Amino acid sequence: MKAAEDLKHSLKILAGLPPNSPTDDELRSVIQRIQKIRRQRTPNEADWKAVAMAVVPGAGTYKYAGEDLSDLNELLLAILSEKET
Repeated sequence: MKAAEDLKHSLKILAGLPPNSPTDDELRSVIQRIQKIRRQRTPNEADWKAVAMAVVPGAGTYKYAGEDLSDLNELLLAILSEKET
């Protein structure tokens, strides 16, 4: 699942996650929480960061400079559409 790997990478950069984070279970938890937000409105970058910080131990302890963040909402939609097929 390329979209899931891209989302993991983007979350790692956005929230300063440790190497090898988020795990698959942590990513599922992030997705579930973001889907709850999506029921009310479109999640913004601050939502994604707050959720990742709440779910992943050690979040905020790393800094990655010069990285480009893909659109997190587009990656989520790609993951959800992969699951439906």
